Amino acid sequence: MFRTNLDDDTQVIGSGGGATNAGYFQNISQTRRAGAELGLDGRAGPLEVSAHYTYLEATYRTPLVLNSPNNSTAAPLSCPACTELRVRPGDRIPGIPRHVAKLRVEYFGSRYSVAMDALAQSDQFARGDENNRDSNGAIPGYVLVNLDLHYTISPVWQVFLNVDNLFDRRYSTFGVLGQNVFTAPGNTFDVTGASWRSEQFRTVGVPRGVWLGVELRLGRPEQDPAPQ
Repeated sequence: MFRTNLDDDTQVIGSGGGATNAGYFQNISQTRRAGAELGLDGRAGPLEVSAHYTYLEATYRTPLVLNSPNNSTAAPLSCPACTELRVRPGDRIPGIPRHVAKLRVEYFGSRYSVAMDALAQSDQFARGDENNRDSNGAIPGYVLVNLDLHYTISPVWQVFLNVDNLFDRRYSTFGVLGQNVFTAPGNTFDVTGASWRSEQFRTVGVPRGVWLGVELRLGRPEQDPAPQ
């Protein structure tokens, strides 16, 4: 279990009127990251299992007023030209999921091994949604499954097959609130700016990938020590 309190933490602040990827750093007083990590590793005969889980509550601990021009709840709290939002103690820090779990199961044969990896991650808030109340909501969590197979032909030759994202899930690993300017007919740039709108932009995860290859190990093969 762990609990870390930070004073004078730093935060990316979106510059007024622009996308939140244009901005500056600012000290934001206190934040906290608390939770627990659990792990289990074991082997029974030819079967090996590894499981790990992390619970992480990353939150702001002091009230803040931040500029976020593309948050749907932003309002001119201190000046008519500003787009500010109130962050309350307990609001989650964007970009950090609350739950992360990893599982690996591997079976070893005389000349081969086959394994399955699974990665699960809960939702997270986009940068610019520090008050966790933007109308776009959180970036959904996901579960990915990967497979890998290794077969030993000889002491120096090995064949392998890797499959990432076995079920070809569509997922996103990160998000940021910004302004979409390609809102004219045909998704072209609107030179007038009349139809520009605030949206949530996401980093898209990689689709299914399959790799088949042959590995050559040069040098003297390892040998069992001679009996005494």
